[in-house]
Amino acid sequence: MKNIPQEKCTEFETSVLAKEKRFPQWKDLPAGYPYAGHWDIYNDGTHELNGCSEAAAECIVAPFQSILQTWLRELNSIEIVIHPKIHHILGKMYTFDVFFSDQVEHISYNGINTLYTSYEKALEVGLLEALKLIKS
Repeated sequence: MKNIPQEKCTEFETSVLAKEKRFPQWKDLPAGYPYAGHWDIYNDGTHELNGCSEAAAECIVAPFQSILQTWLRELNSIEIVIHPKIHHILGKMYTFDVFFSDQVEHISYNGINTLYTSYEKALEVGLLEALKLIKS
């Protein structure tokens, strides 16, 4: 029997940028909201994913990738589309495109030669690039 896939939370850089772009933080989320976890940031500049340690200087939400993707689409009109590609040597790989869903404008950040080994990695890079498009 295959393992059931788990939701993946966003990486540190993506979570920090999401906060800067006003993704809701834990105090703003309704009770029981499936946001994922928290990145603890310590005074020495290090960080780790866990559940808001008292030793942390700051704690930011690490949303599930799917939650952040929905937030980008529903509240910021930015779509991220993941494309599977079959590479003759590497096998199944992934790439992404970013669209403004309220305009005809299409932005592709990865170029034809950038391939990612997993859907989740392509989505993570797409999320990061999409967040950069939001004007603060």
